[in-house]
Amino acid sequence: MRQRGSGHTLIEMLVVMAVIALLLSIVAPTLTTLRVNLRQTVCTNNEVKIGEAFKVYLATHDGRPPNPPNYGWWERPLGTKLGPGDPYAYWGIAYAPYLGEKREYFNCPSMQATDCDPGYSDYPAQPWVSYGLNRHVVDVISWSQQARPLTAVKKPSETILFHDAYEHVLEGSIDTLSAWGGPLNLTQWRNCTRSNCKSTNKNHEVEYYRHSGTCNVMWYDDHISAIPESDGTDIPKEYYTGE
Repeated sequence: MRQRGSGHTLIEMLVVMAVIALLLSIVAPTLTTLRVNLRQTVCTNNEVKIGEAFKVYLATHDGRPPNPPNYGWWERPLGTKLGPGDPYAYWGIAYAPYLGEKREYFNCPSMQATDCDPGYSDYPAQPWVSYGLNRHVVDVISWSQQARPLTAVKKPSETILFHDAYEHVLEGSIDTLSAWGGPLNLTQWRNCTRSNCKSTNKNHEVEYYRHSGTCNVMWYDDHISAIPESDGTDIPKEYYTGE
């Protein structure tokens, strides 16, 4: 008598494949969510470290931060390190020594591109420029006549130090989350279609809302929050001016 072969039938294989496909369709969204959450956690940890480094710098430099250049270079050209006072330097260069010179702290894992106007950065060769520093709060501290300018900010818990950004230095409604009394924020970057930008998206304001439509924000008192995407009319400009 002939015995049935031990191999699987076509129907059995199709059933197994269908079950696997079903399981993947159930698990995939969860994995995607976990991946997004992990990236946001890494970004948050980066911002905490940078915020700590900023305060250490102030404590060891008479409470005065350097004037932040509006560029995004660590080396220019590659192999030639820039100092914090160089006009092409990324603002993070001043604080990197307090982070063991680990540039990766300045790279949000959800970033797709950064300000790549000709000459403004060397992305993606030097991608560690994913956070924008609030120039206004730096000016408040720098111009303070107080003996301890570290305390010059009146409302630390309501004053932004830096956050996720396409721009390196944040100034006014063109590249901040606030509309500054106007009808719209981020006007410089909305619907930006510059072909020299290495990004999979064309609307670069999303670089401010990288984490499921929210922006990771480091406040001057060292707490972090996620501000949801909006037209900016609900974000007071005082969050930037420190008033």
